[in-house]
Amino acid sequence: MHYGVPEGSYASDPDGSSRILEFREMISSINRDIGLNVVMDVVYNHCLGSGPHGPHSVLDKIVPGYYLRRNLAGGVEESTCMNNTASEHAMMSRLIVDDLVHWAKDYKIDGFRFDLMGHIMLSTLQVFYWNM
Repeated sequence: MHYGVPEGSYASDPDGSSRILEFREMISSINRDIGLNVVMDVVYNHCLGSGPHGPHSVLDKIVPGYYLRRNLAGGVEESTCMNNTASEHAMMSRLIVDDLVHWAKDYKIDGFRFDLMGHIMLSTLQVFYWNM
């Protein structure tokens, strides 16, 4: 539901700060103890829910209709497996860039594998690269 938060089901306390601390320790241990880099799979091309009242909707509760790509009829585009995010909109692009920078700097993630990267604007990925 939230791009910049480690998945809690892997932590000893899924609802507490241990999800952050344990994830950071895991990355540090993989880098330090095993000598491997960590590449994280990221999915910015869609989100879990949409609509201002959806139980899993987050972005449409901020600015309804802004963060998702629309078709000519005004409906949400679903050419990926779900609703398409609109990285051509400045704040969706900014969300992606800020989140990637957050993962790279705060969690020390070494690289990213983008799910359906063709649905993300090249300019968004270039801004991320320039911010690293």
